[in-house]
Amino acid sequence: MPLGPSLRAFLRVCCWVCVVAGRMGFLDQASPPCAGGSAWVWLGLQFDLGRCVSLAGCAFKVYCEPKPAHPFTDFEVPDTTVIMLDRDFLQHAFWGVLEVQLVSAKNLPPGVPGELLSLPNTYAVVSLVSPKDLEARTRPLKFTSADVSRNPTWDQRKPPMIFPVREVGTDELRIELYDEAPSTHRPRRNQYPLGMATLRLGDLVNEGDDWRDKTLQLLLPPSESAVGAGAGSVNVRVRLRNMKRADPHHLEAITTVKTINMSWDAPMQIGLDVVEWLRRSAYDKVTWPYLGDVMEAAGAKVGDLYPLAFIDCRRTETEAWVFRNIEDRRVVVAFRGTNESADWLIDLGALPVPDKCIRPDVPGPAGVDDPSKIRVHRGFLEAYKSVRTAVRRIVDEVLRVDGRPGPWKVEVTGHSLGGALATVGAYDIAWDKRERDTHQQTGPTIGSVAMVNFGSPRVGNHFFAKDFNAVLPDAWRVHNHNDMVTSVPFTFGFWNFTHVGKDVRMGWSNQPLAADHEVERWWMFKVLSTTPVSSHLEFRYQDTMLQMVRKWVQAYAPKQSIACGTSSNGSNGGTLLSRLGF
Repeated sequence: MPLGPSLRAFLRVCCWVCVVAGRMGFLDQASPPCAGGSAWVWLGLQFDLGRCVSLAGCAFKVYCEPKPAHPFTDFEVPDTTVIMLDRDFLQHAFWGVLEVQLVSAKNLPPGVPGELLSLPNTYAVVSLVSPKDLEARTRPLKFTSADVSRNPTWDQRKPPMIFPVREVGTDELRIELYDEAPSTHRPRRNQYPLGMATLRLGDLVNEGDDWRDKTLQLLLPPSESAVGAGAGSVNVRVRLRNMKRADPHHLEAITTVKTINMSWDAPMQIGLDVVEWLRRSAYDKVTWPYLGDVMEAAGAKVGDLYPLAFIDCRRTETEAWVFRNIEDRRVVVAFRGTNESADWLIDLGALPVPDKCIRPDVPGPAGVDDPSKIRVHRGFLEAYKSVRTAVRRIVDEVLRVDGRPGPWKVEVTGHSLGGALATVGAYDIAWDKRERDTHQQTGPTIGSVAMVNFGSPRVGNHFFAKDFNAVLPDAWRVHNHNDMVTSVPFTFGFWNFTHVGKDVRMGWSNQPLAADHEVERWWMFKVLSTTPVSSHLEFRYQDTMLQMVRKWVQAYAPKQSIACGTSSNGSNGGTLLSRLGF
């Protein structure tokens, strides 16, 4: 019997209501979470809420920048800066401090051939290098001479350069001299070499802690040696001091590795000029340390994380923080989200490109037959590559300085753009762990790699997500159900962007959901909601995380902490839990 027009219209309405309800989360079904420790179990997925709260604190703290306690004039070329925040780590990671002051140079080559001005406008690039691994130990520093001459001098009123020394037996001081005069005969400006000199630090070890005057012979470039330019030299003053005997001011003033007093006074900033009320939380006292204290008062293991290093690449405006907990053998890398104009350019660079630097060209556990099929958001990949070397070195330093046998846990996190960079960074470190395990390295190793990001956009295509999930199974993507950022880049045609990891969706009133696949709401419903922008901000994540902690306390804590009223560290657990309404 054919259906009448009224009945067909009624069925269409019912189908539409079911689709809308499913998209909005009203029909999402999940088994009640089972609590154990700080872990929740949804449909067989074990989600560590304590770790999530701890990493959320790191992911949002990185919007703040460190404030030096003692300002220091930093002579630098545009590059990545690393600021050490833990003096004890600095003293264990480095042998000592090298101070260098340029004095003069003599008998330099005449400069660029064919130029009207035959005298060179000399500048020096000074760095500390390791001949053993053929790479620079420190970021090179640029100094322009005070005069235009074949016998230039440098201003002695400037403070000396200060370098951290890792291996005094093999490291060398390298001084490279260039002519800065403009030229039409060179393909690149400021690249005409005048000579290079080196000084082995091992020769200074037995000369005491006083200043020493050194005359270093220049190794001339082949073009100048052929015309018999003569043996040039450069005069420097140097002082090498062991870290145990170094002036405390040196630890504050190391150019590329500085110790400072931390300050979290700077508020979280976002690229949009959002009105002040959007930054205010519904619970004024809700902070990430507060939520961590509540969970620890209820018997969970959260753990404190202490800032270790700040990494800043000025070229791409990419920043990252490194935290650690020695007792738990845990190191955390947190990337900063969108905060500068350059970050928006990174966000917009959504062209998927092949990954040619992170993943080795070897068969992976996901069975991707052709690694060239793996494509990543170009802006995210380039931003991570700008700080990749610094991040990897800091993690390796943590493993090396520890010295005790046994594995370390490496966790990567971030919010917004930082969440996307955390995805790329965790993927890189996970592949590095596979390489370490393959070669069976001795000493401290990476035992596990995990990622928990917040409000992250999509990062790569389907093949990237497949390979990521296989190499890094402990990955969680936490987001608010109306967060618009998690719906971009859109998936269509060539732009086949796919989310990675396990999905944890939080809401103000809805039951939180977890799944091993993407459970995003349709982007149109996010746009039509009342909170498409604020759902991406920190205060909204604090509010929804508060609801998660409240539900966890209801399921687990009343039988223990509320009954006794104290936590394992002696704090008043009953008072903390009462602030949540218990």
